[in-house]
Amino acid sequence: LPLVEDEEIDFAEFLEPNKDEAESPKESVRTNSLVARNIAEPPKSKLSYRRTPLDDESENQNQFFDSSYDEHLRDLALRVLAQEAPIREDLLARQVARAHGFNRTGSNIRTRILELLDGVFATDESTGRFLWAAADAPPIIEFRFAATEDDRRSLDEVALAELSGLITANRELLESVDPPISYARLIGLGRLSQSARERIIEAIEDSTGDL
Repeated sequence: LPLVEDEEIDFAEFLEPNKDEAESPKESVRTNSLVARNIAEPPKSKLSYRRTPLDDESENQNQFFDSSYDEHLRDLALRVLAQEAPIREDLLARQVARAHGFNRTGSNIRTRILELLDGVFATDESTGRFLWAAADAPPIIEFRFAATEDDRRSLDEVALAELSGLITANRELLESVDPPISYARLIGLGRLSQSARERIIEAIEDSTGDL
């Protein structure tokens, strides 16, 4: 397969210059930069996605695999689930593992955490398995914009139902020249990889049948 480079999203190309005012090149660049940042900011009326702040559990690392630690470990996993669901299961496991001082989430660590969530409703998608804090998964839920830069997610970390919510709430962007770029711009992505483009197209097809 040929190597496909990421598409850089130029926010400035979407700006409509004020023809009544002449700007110096330096001022124009500064203005474009400010507008680009504003475009990337989520609408304040929308839901926010914020990663779960877990306490430092590194002092409990030696107890991690002990059955006596089951209840506390499950509580930590459920805390992440309650705040972030739908969340890809490997990302949930990684957060809990890092709270315990594990730099890598090996298969044993991941299995240990996920076994404690047996019975949690899950959906299998093209980018992985997503866990839900509910008894089922609605086909469309509201998209959660990142609360801060540290809370940004890649598109493969977002459940398809949530991406479909983004499409549904902003259907006018389907009429743009390049809808995937428009949706990527809306959520503040600076680059659009081929896999991210395909993920957006998947959401568009899932919610509308277009593209």
